[in-house]
Amino acid sequence: LLELILALGVVGFIVVISLGAIRLGTSTQEIGYSKIDTFQRLRFIENLIAQKIKSIYPVFIFPDESIFNSKKFKNNPKRFLAFEGTSDSIRFVTFSAPLTSQGKSPWMHETTFYNGEHPESGKSGIIMAERTITSDHKTKHVFNNSDQRRYFLLAENVAYLKFRYYQIKELSS
Repeated sequence: LLELILALGVVGFIVVISLGAIRLGTSTQEIGYSKIDTFQRLRFIENLIAQKIKSIYPVFIFPDESIFNSKKFKNNPKRFLAFEGTSDSIRFVTFSAPLTSQGKSPWMHETTFYNGEHPESGKSGIIMAERTITSDHKTKHVFNNSDQRRYFLLAENVAYLKFRYYQIKELSS
């Protein structure tokens, strides 16, 4: 009887240690999957931003004018690059396909990346906004404040988003 009690105590002790190791392994696996998911989301966001930026072609706009008016482009030397960048946001015109392209893609669209609040859901994180610019929108202006954008929450609960820019100085000729 004493040997049986001793054997059951040893088996119980081994089972408790084994269950603790399995629980530790499971929690470590969950933490690992969580980190993998986070890094995959960051890689997706990085690739998306890189793809959009690689598809930038310098589009020049005029104050209070549509970019499709080529006569103004030739007559007015004062023009601005359709690009805005701050330390926590970037806004530009790109020729890459929109995130939700269905069928024939528009030939260009305005894209904005920023860290803030999603206007529809109220969740905070990295937001991407897209607005299509086509030749049918001759009355619309690039970088206007119309609310025809589609907003996408790319990552939730992001502490900060930081962009850095190279500053090019104009060389005197």
